Amino acid sequence: MKYTFYHRRPKPDNPCYVEGKYWYIGSTMEFDGRRKRHNNKWRRDQPFLKDFVEQNGGCDAWEFEVLEESDHETRSDSLMREQHFLDLHNPCLNLRRAYNSEEQEREFQKRRKKKYREGVNREIYLQKNRANRLRHYKANKAEVNRKQSELLDCSNCDKKYTRSNMARHKKTKYCMNFKK
Repeated sequence: MKYTFYHRRPKPDNPCYVEGKYWYIGSTMEFDGRRKRHNNKWRRDQPFLKDFVEQNGGCDAWEFEVLEESDHETRSDSLMREQHFLDLHNPCLNLRRAYNSEEQEREFQKRRKKKYREGVNREIYLQKNRANRLRHYKANKAEVNRKQSELLDCSNCDKKYTRSNMARHKKTKYCMNFKK
């Protein structure tokens, strides 16, 4: 499959033009169509880029340039090539890597989990989650209460308990030590 690797950058007459600095690098199988859809995609999926482009002359003050056209067997191969261009040019408008090897992905997940455990994002997550749960509860109060008070049979000891007490029941000595 033929892939086109391109960059989008400010035109030389744009006030924010600095050679190699404000680039966005991407890849596509259909360059002309991608070029036409680029502005819409930025508006929906990448508000940071949309805001940056609008603050720096708008879409007309930016240009596309093809870096390379080449054939690749799989999408994964093309993403590796795109990552090569990202590493080579180090564009500041690409927020994510195009490709991570398995080792890089493991390292990324390890750092992300460590950051979470240390509490950097934990409080923000808990606040958002608390607000979402409260909003859901208020909107569906009767349904939530009905589900929580539903009687269930324990698969281990055959006792009945409510859904809201399931975790507590499973930890009881009676349930854990019950032999059929």
